[in-house]
Amino acid sequence: VLWVSPQGSDANGDGSEVRPFKSVHAARDKLRTLRTQRGLEAPRLPATINIGGGRYDFGQLGTLYLTELDGYTRYVASGAETSQPPVWSGGVALPNLQWRTHRGRVLVANLPSDAPANFDSLFDLSDEARGRRLTRARVPNADAE
Repeated sequence: VLWVSPQGSDANGDGSEVRPFKSVHAARDKLRTLRTQRGLEAPRLPATINIGGGRYDFGQLGTLYLTELDGYTRYVASGAETSQPPVWSGGVALPNLQWRTHRGRVLVANLPSDAPANFDSLFDLSDEARGRRLTRARVPNADAE
């Protein structure tokens, strides 16, 4: 059994309940290593990855690819029965943007140079908004300038 928590650490965690990994990616990699070390029958050995409640950002880690080495693995959302289930996010955080008002109700901000060039949605992740989706300014409903 391996444990994952948003408060864990991929660098210093060992996958135990006391020192969980931060990402499912790290738990998957650790399980692959353990199975490879144990030989040919190891991929058929059952395993469980307990995923604690909270937000998991896939934006920086990329897609979670699974192969035949990952078979016979149960992924259990151990936080699902609590008030904070696991939440998967493929978004990229853009902290410390300097927002300013443009023509009344429209807010604008300059994006950092390493921000994604194309995006479809904006979310307010502040504690007050709790992940509320924001409306993007657009044409023809908004001024093109």
